[in-house]
Amino acid sequence: MNLSNYGEVFNNYDLTNNNTYGLHSKCKYFVKVFDEISLKNLIEYLNKEKEKYFILGGGSNVILGDTLYDGVIISLEKLNDIKINNNIVEASSGILLSKFVNTLVDNNLEGYERLALIPGSLGGALYGNAGCHNTEIYDHLISIKILENNEIRTILKKDIKYSYRNTEFKKEKSIILSAKFELSYGDKEKMNEVYDVYEFMAKIIREINTQEDDFDKLLFYNSEVLKEDNYFEESLEEARKEALAEGREQSKLDIAKAMLEKNYDINSICDITNLSLDVLEKLQEGLK
Repeated sequence: MNLSNYGEVFNNYDLTNNNTYGLHSKCKYFVKVFDEISLKNLIEYLNKEKEKYFILGGGSNVILGDTLYDGVIISLEKLNDIKINNNIVEASSGILLSKFVNTLVDNNLEGYERLALIPGSLGGALYGNAGCHNTEIYDHLISIKILENNEIRTILKKDIKYSYRNTEFKKEKSIILSAKFELSYGDKEKMNEVYDVYEFMAKIIREINTQEDDFDKLLFYNSEVLKEDNYFEESLEEARKEALAEGREQSKLDIAKAMLEKNYDINSICDITNLSLDVLEKLQEGLK
């Protein structure tokens, strides 16, 4: 197959660095498309050749197989433009969400500072209505441009079916190309304070290496570093509820025990778990 007309092509490509879980996987062909038209033409070509393909954004929340993907992985990372006209912003789906948020903050446009915490691309965020701490990507959305049935069209926000962490794009065979937003100007100093906090949290999350370690470590940093932020106080309770809903066997005592074993400060553990110092000291004594 001649794929070089549509983008930068890599054969027998290692995908380890293209997914946030760092899973070891490979694909037969990996193509970084040049632009929207290149993507449209590539998909038309692959459909004609009856070649299977998969669209990969920022690689977050994606479980890749441990065998060779015998097809084409299409990367949208070159679709990373962002244009700002006063308080109207248009951004391509391949831009990293962190870069998107950083650019907004640099231009005094507020509303998405807390999304600096979320990994992946803007397209992925729009695909799943990503959000955290009372902020969602659809909050300031005007419209989304998509590729569907080999046609490019724009959909207004009012015509998009979306809900909590869900959108119609999960069911339809649509590819998100870009989106337009309307934001408000804010106090840059305050915006930077919020952004710095959430960007720091994002760095902490990236340092977490195992699923078993993430819950208690996130709780620790939520309380230790960000205990003055009411949003994070609320998020601790949300995290506990989510852990139980997902069937995680982690009670307050389990969390406290795990953190004591990792030599976290006992006063911080008290703040996180709402357990008394007396209980924690007894638990600590039992671990000796």
